[in-house]
Amino acid sequence: MWVRGSSTPCYTAGLPTCGRMKIAMVQWLTEQIREDSMDNAVSDNIRCLQREHVLQQVRSLIQDNPEVAMDSIVHITQHMTPSQRSEVTRILANMDM
Repeated sequence: MWVRGSSTPCYTAGLPTCGRMKIAMVQWLTEQIREDSMDNAVSDNIRCLQREHVLQQVRSLIQDNPEVAMDSIVHITQHMTPSQRSEVTRILANMDM
């Protein structure tokens, strides 16, 4: 599928219509920024939408495959800075068990 008026393909065959529309909108806005150099607020909003989409995919994968949750945590923490790992440790220590 191609985003209308864009040279960017949209790889969303398995997503519900709402998800495909969000991705198409982000792709279109990203292309517009490249072409028109829109202000930073729009660019920041696009990055937030992209981040939100990635986080939703990760949540969904972990929910569908709970057996990989611990391996995922180990992998993620291996790629964090020491200060990020300290922050995660503090957050985990304060969680209700």
